[in-house]
Amino acid sequence: MKRMDWFWPYLIIVGTLFFTGIGLPPLPEELPIIAAGITASHADLEWYLAWPACILGVLLADLALYGMGRLGGPKLMQSSWARALVSPERFCRLSDGFHRHGLGLLLTGRLLPGLRTGVFLTAGAVEYPFWSFILADALYALPGVALVFFGSYFLAETFSHWFAEVDRVRHWIVLAVLGGGTMYAAFKLVRSWRRRRESSPEAASAVGQTIAPPLLSPSNSGQARPAA
Repeated sequence: MKRMDWFWPYLIIVGTLFFTGIGLPPLPEELPIIAAGITASHADLEWYLAWPACILGVLLADLALYGMGRLGGPKLMQSSWARALVSPERFCRLSDGFHRHGLGLLLTGRLLPGLRTGVFLTAGAVEYPFWSFILADALYALPGVALVFFGSYFLAETFSHWFAEVDRVRHWIVLAVLGGGTMYAAFKLVRSWRRRRESSPEAASAVGQTIAPPLLSPSNSGQARPAA
């Protein structure tokens, strides 16, 4: 049994990305990939196994959504579950979008957590070609997952150093934040007090007394001058 203990962390990566990919919970799939990259950088995981596990989890989730849409067809998109993910109006727009530029729609739609689930369901429901779907998935999964995974992998040590420095001066940071917040609150209070003072009736009457209306001279009292 102990021989298989190494396998469970990678299975957890696949499962987490699978459920995140199908919208349970509706979170960006990049978050588990970042967590896997950071964990692998600390020798808790082997990067050459964690990276393929991330790719596998992403592909399985996308294929599951595509398969559900393909098997259910347009009738599935009329169910209450699918309508909660894709409204009828959005389904019509996505269907038209797949006929015009399906590959681009797949690549851009997957970057939006609230839209990607509906995009892949719609791809299956409108019977978007399977191999074109696989191509679009591979175009993201290989470079996209690698960028996020290895980016977090190599930056993990830098982040750890930054966090250590922040922890060393955290007292000064707290004082600076409190001081800045106090100064900002005092500024807001003074400005609010000045505005209330300027808009008070006493201030308005004082302004009216200081600005007297212009007096009319006798020559301009309304008498017309005789014509020359």
